[in-house]
Amino acid sequence: MLDWSRAAWRKLHVGDHPEWIALSWQSRCVLLHLFRTVDSNGRMDMGRAGPKAVAALLRIPCEVFEPAFLELKETGWLEVTGTWLLLPWFEESQTTPTAGVIRTKQWRERCDAASHNVTNGDAVRRGVTNVTKEERRGEKKREEEKREEPEVAGNKSPRVCPAVEHLNETARASKGRLGEIERVTPGQSIHFNAHLKAIYAKDDWALLGEWLAAGGEEYRSTLSAGVVLKNATDWIEQAKAWEKAGSPELRKEVGGRRQLSQAEKEEEDNRYKNAPKLLSFEEIEERNRQSRAEVDRAMNEYFRTHPNGAPSNGHATPNL
Repeated sequence: MLDWSRAAWRKLHVGDHPEWIALSWQSRCVLLHLFRTVDSNGRMDMGRAGPKAVAALLRIPCEVFEPAFLELKETGWLEVTGTWLLLPWFEESQTTPTAGVIRTKQWRERCDAASHNVTNGDAVRRGVTNVTKEERRGEKKREEEKREEPEVAGNKSPRVCPAVEHLNETARASKGRLGEIERVTPGQSIHFNAHLKAIYAKDDWALLGEWLAAGGEEYRSTLSAGVVLKNATDWIEQAKAWEKAGSPELRKEVGGRRQLSQAEKEEEDNRYKNAPKLLSFEEIEERNRQSRAEVDRAMNEYFRTHPNGAPSNGHATPNL
């Protein structure tokens, strides 16, 4: 057996989330072995051999490793930059503290296991003592008091997912276009941390909310966290351009029809004023009658000057 007091360890989450269950068994196997092998930042240098070197290091056959590697890469569980393999969620999974209620539950489970499965003699030798009902009631009372305790300066507030925090900046400024976001999926969190977190600050996400409130993407009746994250890059750039233009009111939907802004109405009116005048049906008929009369006169003149038919130059009709 290992000397557990000297062995390195990592937090392994045991919840069966849909994203985890959706992976093939090969991908889950490779991911667990990568979890044990990457460094403390979730990285691994593959070298010039690339994924084949990782397969050899993990001692997994290439026919099992290669399709799993591609699936993990496509679903965002791992990323490749140059010769480096990265698990973008690794650091957050290791540093996020467990909620107090869950820690208390785990403590009680350990106490129950100790009291039911360990004899008094074994308890003394292993340093484990039986937990009395009074101790359990005292622990429960302390947990309830801690839960009811008001927040004061210095108390650590619960950690909020960065993606949720930034999306709620947009939600607060959108005037109801985007509802409050309570959680995002692991894939959405990975996408945010990898592609958006370092580029856009909270002010940019608040500006996005103002742009949506002014009528940006008005044809979308509902907005969700996934839609906003998917289009964030394009929408934030549009919001910045909108702000530089003076933050004008964008088009609004009224009664199922678009209502133009004042500037657009004036432009539309000027376009109609400068457009060519349309002819009435009677005017069109009169022009057609005049055209037919001119053709008849030209034909009569031609046959008057050419009584013997077509001229020598080969023209059978006059050049009208």
